[in-house]
Amino acid sequence: MPVAPQTSAELAIVEPPPGPQVWATAVGGGSRETSPVDISGLYGALVTGSHVQLAPDTTLGLLAGLGRGRVDINAGNHTVDSTSGIAGLYGRHDAGIVKFDFFVLAGVSSHQSARQLVALGALETAHADYASWFVAPAIGVAVPIPQLDAGNVDLKGQISYVGGHVSGYSETGSSLNLTVGT
Repeated sequence: MPVAPQTSAELAIVEPPPGPQVWATAVGGGSRETSPVDISGLYGALVTGSHVQLAPDTTLGLLAGLGRGRVDINAGNHTVDSTSGIAGLYGRHDAGIVKFDFFVLAGVSSHQSARQLVALGALETAHADYASWFVAPAIGVAVPIPQLDAGNVDLKGQISYVGGHVSGYSETGSSLNLTVGT
């Protein structure tokens, strides 16, 4: 009768089961700065994905995620709430002595801004909705280098790019509305 691995050394040599491998992760955090302006931020996201070995030398995967964030300036005088979605494709190809890694990650976000101001002696709130997007492709290569001792050391290099855009907006709801971009 087979016995399940019991130690970390035995677990390290267990082959992953065939078929798609599914994973998920949660990230989150926050920060606060009080000088020169009181500003705080809070964010959280869930990301999940799956990858499969297409051939003995090629793995391909997909990922998707959803996140939310909030920036608060001067204790509520200006807030920006954001909701973001991401999607990506990643993989690895082992071409003998050289390994190639790649990914393409893209995302879109919607933002809602509320800014309090005093106009003509009255407290008003200016509101704005706007969007943003990004795309981030990368390709990397790893080549093993000779060693005298046991173990693996790879020389790695990667080329990557990040591009994006934040749309313009016009505030509504106050007598001193701003227009940013067009």
